[in-house]
Amino acid sequence: MLQANNFKQILVGVLLFPLLSGLLMLLGWPPNRMFLLLFVGLVPLFFSVDLLKNSGGKRAYLLFFIGQFIAHLLWVAVSMKWLASTSPQSYVTGIIIESTVLALALTPTMWFAKHWRKNARFFFFAAAWMSVEYLNQHWMFGTPYFALGSGFGMHPSWVQHYEFIGIEGGSLWVLGVNYLTYRAIVCFQQRSGWFKATSIAFVALVFPMLVSWFIYNAETSGEVKRVAVLHAFVKPNQQEFTDFPEHMTAQLFRNSLAALKTESELIVWPEVIVNNLGWLSNITQEKAFVSVYKALEKYPNTTVCTGGYGFSVAPRELHDDPYTSFDSTYNYYYLTHNIALSISYGERAPIRSKSVFVPFQERIPMLKEFPFMENLADMVGSNSKISYYPNGVEIHKTKSGWFYAPILCYESIFPLEMARKANDAELISISANEYWNTDLSGSEQYLYNNVLMAIQSRTPIAKSSNSGASGIIDKKGTILQKRVGRDTGILIQDVALKDRSTLYTSLAGSFYFIAILTFVLGAGFALFQFFKRFTSQ
Repeated sequence: MLQANNFKQILVGVLLFPLLSGLLMLLGWPPNRMFLLLFVGLVPLFFSVDLLKNSGGKRAYLLFFIGQFIAHLLWVAVSMKWLASTSPQSYVTGIIIESTVLALALTPTMWFAKHWRKNARFFFFAAAWMSVEYLNQHWMFGTPYFALGSGFGMHPSWVQHYEFIGIEGGSLWVLGVNYLTYRAIVCFQQRSGWFKATSIAFVALVFPMLVSWFIYNAETSGEVKRVAVLHAFVKPNQQEFTDFPEHMTAQLFRNSLAALKTESELIVWPEVIVNNLGWLSNITQEKAFVSVYKALEKYPNTTVCTGGYGFSVAPRELHDDPYTSFDSTYNYYYLTHNIALSISYGERAPIRSKSVFVPFQERIPMLKEFPFMENLADMVGSNSKISYYPNGVEIHKTKSGWFYAPILCYESIFPLEMARKANDAELISISANEYWNTDLSGSEQYLYNNVLMAIQSRTPIAKSSNSGASGIIDKKGTILQKRVGRDTGILIQDVALKDRSTLYTSLAGSFYFIAILTFVLGAGFALFQFFKRFTSQ
């Protein structure tokens, strides 16, 4: 094994190996098609551990942290370059927080490399990585955009086994194959047991893919329904549509006529495309609702699901809340909500509030405790003070009686939440607003991420976007139709609804639970031993 006994080797361990890792992960990540690189992209980091563990006492921990930070920063910074041009402050803040948190969590790996058997470092490394993925789905500064298992949306035929393990299990799969590949290389260097080690790594990679290929080519079952999504290119927040939201809904309705005439049972419109749905307590009397409701009288079998901003009167205890707005003309306090509204003629109109907000765009984290956080928000067309509306309905129903989960944009990249939503739904609708994004590579990444959400729950997805990427995805993750950017129009497709729950949806979060338990115990033990040695010296 290489030993870090000079500056050159330290430089390789803290800079060259991490840069190589970041480059491999970048080339393997969508929209690039070299997905197999994800299975070797972390291998240089394991060699980095070997080089740095003997670099000199406690310095090894700092050097390892720097290396992990560099590797992850390169990967996420270039992958998300599409965000930099439109929201530079959010971009810089996001990639630094993401890379710092992961590097900190991985740093105790060095202790296990120094003091335990070789495999212990992998178990801790994997547990730390998985724990950060879980954290990024639950804290206000994180995003699960770079969960390792989310990298295969362009190749759904190879990841059909996600119905058993989900995206979180896919992350563990990627981590495991990377480490097995590392071990195979080490055995080859040592000329000992390399054939066995290589065979194990090969089987770990190929066997799940073969199972997936057979599943992908099996016949699809399920009741077939016709759904449609509208792909729009409309500048949001125009004053005309704020004052006269019925003008917007009339335009959307005209653009959806082809779907209405073919008796589509569900039509999905983009997120916040109607920027004034009015008061949620009186939604059925508001202009936007009334205009759509009356138009659907001619199409009584169709349900329209649209996104929009709705409002509620703020209770007195929230008058001083920084997320509360004040109307000086009429002297009242109110809250703004990002809403999915389903409209069917002759039926009640369920609404659902967005519950996961884009940090610094839709909701500024901890604004009440730290008012200076508002300076980090560089909005790209959203309202940075969106609040959750508690009186909504999570699962909506079409006029013909089947159920769907109306998801709003950013929520759809959260694997655990999407798995839970799919439990009671036969289809997932996604309403998205990507008008602000001038680089469509980000929209493509987003759509490919949704592919894996469909596979892990065997639930078809109908995604409507304003300007980004719209598509209809079947239960196997095949993108049946899509439109991107200025290619506006209506997509109409017959899709098979979900007809069974998957093993994964009943076990969602299990891999993360085991990882977190392992990480907490391992990190606690490593820190205890580290400080014990430090104080004894």
